[in-house]
Amino acid sequence: MIWSHRSASSIPRGFFSDLTSRGMAQRAHGRAFHFSLSGCLDSGNLADVEIVVDCSHFPGTKATFKAHKMILAVQNDVFRAMFYGDFAKEDRIVITDLHPEGVHGLLRYFYSGHLEVQTVHQAACTRTAAAKYLIPELVDKCLKFINCRMTPDQVCPFLDYVLTVGEEALATPATIVIVKESSKVLSSSTFKSFTEATVKYLLLHVTNISELLVLQAVCAWGQQRLTLVEEKCTSKRLRLRDHNFEQTISHEERNGGPPPCHLRAHPSNTTWKLRGEETRAFSRGVTRCNRGSKYSTCSRCVTPPEQLNTEGPHTGRDVLRLRAVKQALPSPANVASPTTRGWRHAHRGHENQDGSKLKMPSSRNVSQFVAVAAVICIVHGQSLSTSAIPRDLARRPVYNIAHMVNTVEQVDEAMRLGANSIEADVTFTANGTATWFYHGVPCDCFRWCDSHEEIPALLDYVRRTASVDGAIYKERLALLFLDLKVTNVLPQYKYRAGVDIAEKLTRHLWSGVYTWNAMNVLLSVRSVRDGEVLRGALHTIYRIMPLMLSKIGVDVSNSDQPLDAIRDLYLRLGITGHRWQGDGATNCVSYLRPPQRLYNIIKNRQSEVPHHYVEKAYQWTLDTPGELRRSLRRGVDAIITNRPDRLAVILREDEFRDVVRPAIVYDNPWTRFDDFVGMDSGMDN
Repeated sequence: MIWSHRSASSIPRGFFSDLTSRGMAQRAHGRAFHFSLSGCLDSGNLADVEIVVDCSHFPGTKATFKAHKMILAVQNDVFRAMFYGDFAKEDRIVITDLHPEGVHGLLRYFYSGHLEVQTVHQAACTRTAAAKYLIPELVDKCLKFINCRMTPDQVCPFLDYVLTVGEEALATPATIVIVKESSKVLSSSTFKSFTEATVKYLLLHVTNISELLVLQAVCAWGQQRLTLVEEKCTSKRLRLRDHNFEQTISHEERNGGPPPCHLRAHPSNTTWKLRGEETRAFSRGVTRCNRGSKYSTCSRCVTPPEQLNTEGPHTGRDVLRLRAVKQALPSPANVASPTTRGWRHAHRGHENQDGSKLKMPSSRNVSQFVAVAAVICIVHGQSLSTSAIPRDLARRPVYNIAHMVNTVEQVDEAMRLGANSIEADVTFTANGTATWFYHGVPCDCFRWCDSHEEIPALLDYVRRTASVDGAIYKERLALLFLDLKVTNVLPQYKYRAGVDIAEKLTRHLWSGVYTWNAMNVLLSVRSVRDGEVLRGALHTIYRIMPLMLSKIGVDVSNSDQPLDAIRDLYLRLGITGHRWQGDGATNCVSYLRPPQRLYNIIKNRQSEVPHHYVEKAYQWTLDTPGELRRSLRRGVDAIITNRPDRLAVILREDEFRDVVRPAIVYDNPWTRFDDFVGMDSGMDN
């Protein structure tokens, strides 16, 4: 959550929390006793409402809590309206979108006045509940607890939760621990028991760790995931057929029917597939070559030891892969080793090359082989359906933002030129209605200023081409930068302007899209006087699609605006993250602008001082190669340009390719890249 909400009728937190935290010392029959409201929650004494928590995201965690309507209503306006409003509910409430740990943490806070959690997982669950019921104080307490208590052992449970509920923006504390202590995270006791999404996230962020250790860790995870499969498989033999390379773990014939899970190699694509609910993580394939060719995984060849080219450029990596596979595979005494001539099959009488009888692999041995091969697929990014995921995540991701992309045709043109983000201009009527993507005169030099498109048409096009499975830009378009032109909007309608653009985003850009596929959107206003636009947009998104708050960032773009004034605006709005800050001028005169304000922005981003707010720093509008290079040397996170093709080429130059890289859709545009030091030490080269 990047914003906080304070109800006008909220009750002072002091009187009730003090009352409940200390208890009430009373006297009865001349004898003092201590009364605790927390004890009432634990015992359920005099409870008059039952809260049932049953979320489909967390099967097997259903829980029921007994509580007291009056206590909940006094503490929270949402519960007050729920129990004593015009549409009061029954004495039983069913919650289907929260984890039981979160509801329990919320209730403990209501009854005791304190955050009572033991792990960061519980704190994350409680934070989600607090955000839903509009308790910003509890949200802040949970975030502080997460930031202070994150350890390698708690990374996996925490990531499992935030990735399941679509709150990837909260993963920053875990990411910091992963980067600093990668080996401890991978060797933690909790690593083996979590989802594929968590493993993918870890593999994208681990640093300074050997590939062999990564392979061993994920192999252990894969074998743990296959345990349930092996228990269900009751096979007694493995049939190997020479002509179609089909391998089937057969079921006991007395049971009849197909086995509960089976393994096949399809000759058409030579891809191994595991079928069964528990093996879905490995369903993307483990490649095996035909007889007479090398074995490979994910189109990356693991050369047999007798054919290793010790002088080749990839020898070291091949050796690491081969060692990892050999360590995890069953020994040759128990299974026929694959060679470049393939398996010895049933039509040869199940004989080895020396004529001895071939011992068939057990289902566990086959599972081990599949686990290892699938691990290599995951480690090398194939399960993410992209070959663009960089191995060197120590490089700063740079957003190459194409300027003034206000038509469908210009979206296609920007992507052809190598942009990974697009900037579009949203115009409004005086009453706050967003009407067109349109810049108008004046605009940048050498650009046509009157290109325009209806807002629904362009947003629908971006959704179809970048946010659905199989979309042409799904792996390439990382950010939509919306420049909100609200200068002509009357002050009393600026909140409405934010509401209107947010409704159009939810209806045309995010509708029917999974959270993890949804487009990241940066809302940029010109001045601090336009803060109500941001407030209206954030309130509306929270009301309609609260999970999409993880996809929204904010920016105040006026280059003459003091940074302190922008910081104060965010404090007033309760915005505590997802903040970009830029500096620049039109491309006609951008080369004349002094760099000092940009240096201040970058210094603000790199500093750990609490009141510094910048997460991403960018510069606009730069078109010449010299300006683009200078900006990269200064350490910016993004550049708005009319020539994304030039920036794409410069990012690949020897000077920059080891320290920066083009941002991809798996990068988080709302987090700081703290460990980078700008190449420019302050001199304007």
